[in-house]
Amino acid sequence: MKFNAVAVLGFAVLFLWVGLPVSGYGAEFHLVPTLAVSEIYTDNLYNDNEGEVTEFITRFLPTVALEYEAPRIVADLAYSFDYRLYARGERDNESTHIIAASALATLVKNLAFLEVKDSYEQVSLDSTRDFAEESLFDRQSDRNVFSASPYLKFGPYRRFSLETGYRFTDVRYERDTGTDKQSHAFFADSDYELTERTRFTSGYSYTIENTEEDDYTSNKAWGGLRHQYMENSFIYGNLGYVWIDFDRADGEDNFYWDLGITHDFGTLTGSARVAVDYQEDPEGTILRREYYDLTLIWYFQRGSALLSLDYSDYLDAATDEVDTRRYGGDFSVQYELAPRLSGSAGFSWKEFEERDKVEAGPGVFIDNDTDTRRLITSVSLAYLLGRDFTATLGYYFIDSHSPQEEDDRYESNRIILEVRKTF
Repeated sequence: MKFNAVAVLGFAVLFLWVGLPVSGYGAEFHLVPTLAVSEIYTDNLYNDNEGEVTEFITRFLPTVALEYEAPRIVADLAYSFDYRLYARGERDNESTHIIAASALATLVKNLAFLEVKDSYEQVSLDSTRDFAEESLFDRQSDRNVFSASPYLKFGPYRRFSLETGYRFTDVRYERDTGTDKQSHAFFADSDYELTERTRFTSGYSYTIENTEEDDYTSNKAWGGLRHQYMENSFIYGNLGYVWIDFDRADGEDNFYWDLGITHDFGTLTGSARVAVDYQEDPEGTILRREYYDLTLIWYFQRGSALLSLDYSDYLDAATDEVDTRRYGGDFSVQYELAPRLSGSAGFSWKEFEERDKVEAGPGVFIDNDTDTRRLITSVSLAYLLGRDFTATLGYYFIDSHSPQEEDDRYESNRIILEVRKTF
């Protein structure tokens, strides 16, 4: 397990310096343990097109959730130990950790603060496709993200507030499966309440990022409005401009935006969004994502249903060429069958179009595109055995098809029985 030593030291210093002196005065401490044990049957452990491997997996997932609040510090920690035992020995037994920790310390009352965060989890190595939905381990890696941010907060003064500070971020992947990086960001964000229902926000950030692949600097400036035109209904729009300078490639400068609306019709809530943003994939490539999504949620007497449609283009910021196109939809329904029994069902359809070129000769490149269609069908029943004590039985069918890529051409059936108790 590749823990970040800086993260451990940072949290220890923060608690000792700020938390302990006041732990006996006005402090609140809350601890909630949970234990989940599940048995998983799969007929295709490695998601292979040929030579499917059947396996029974016993999964132990003890979890501890901790909340701490004192006059000068607020902190919370959620930790899970994930152990997987493979009954037939088709894969070595393995374990991983899931950590989400944060702490906010008041250094100077109503003025200076220090925020520290750390997360450790298993993530997909493809930012456009979540392989955790298809497998417990395939094309995934453990990742640790640590951040520390001292900042100043001014206001609110006459409905205006300003935050300005510095943020250090350290990202590390297990076993060199992703690109480690460190970034130093300087930021200033403002918020102005124009009316009780309308707010104007703006911000600027300057970031220096060092990675194993390529270093870069970026400047971002943005502003936006949010208006709540009725209860539980609002419209917003943000517009910004970004300048990115790479050490080893051409830079990128362009507009980005985020426009959306959410409307409450009573038994139906609808949301629509059009946005462009920048994100970094595990390999260290800066991607410009252009996406559209529509979500509808129906509420009825004993349950709810959700329908969502989305479309995304991922462009390499250094070349401005489309790297991956993704589109599809999701539908799910939840229903209370009896006072102690509930059921759910879902269907997910996703299309992935990857664009690539390979060198066929000196200076000659040809297209090497890959198209993948992925379907996931699920159904589950949950029964309340007692207070905070549930048993869940689920079935999942995954159908992945690609004319070009054999690794993405497979079918898989999974049955999962889980018992979960919160103490």
